[in-house]
Amino acid sequence: MEKASSPIGTVCNGCLVYEQQGQHLVVLLDTPSWYAWLEMATTFTFTCEEGTFTAHKARAGNRRGGWYWRAYRRKRGRLARCYLGVSSNLTFTKLWEAARRLAGEAEDTPPLVPVPISPRGRTSKVILQSTITPRVCQCSMWRAPACSRSWSRVCEDQ
Repeated sequence: MEKASSPIGTVCNGCLVYEQQGQHLVVLLDTPSWYAWLEMATTFTFTCEEGTFTAHKARAGNRRGGWYWRAYRRKRGRLARCYLGVSSNLTFTKLWEAARRLAGEAEDTPPLVPVPISPRGRTSKVILQSTITPRVCQCSMWRAPACSRSWSRVCEDQ
C-alpha cells in the first residue's frame, strides 16, 4: 500500500468527495464504490453535526493481522482516538457514532485557563493553568523520618 498514490477523501452529508486524475468524484457511503475506495485509501476526514475526525488506516501491531481504521480528533491539545474496524464494516452509522464519541471525549477535557502570575510585581507574564495531576509519592514509609531528612528526600530514596 503506497501512501503517496492513495486518494485522500472528505466525507460529509453521507457522501465521499475525493480527487482522482484531476477530477472530483462523489461516492455515496455504504455502497460498493465506497467499500472499493476504502480498500485503496489510507486516510479521510469525516464531518457531521456530531463532530469531525480524521480516519487513518493502520496495520495490526503484530504484522500478522489485517488492516483496520482508527479515528483521531484533537481538541485543546489532547488527542482522542477511536477504533473503527475493518473496511468492510465501515458504515455511515459507525462513522457518525465515532464522531459523537470523540466529540464527547473532547468535551470532557477541561479548558486551559490563563492565570496571571505576579510574585510581588516582578513579572507580568501569563501562564496557562492545567489540570495535570501531581505524581503520587510511592513511599512505603508514611511516618515522619527519624533523622532530619525531608519528605521529598525520603521519596527519592525509595
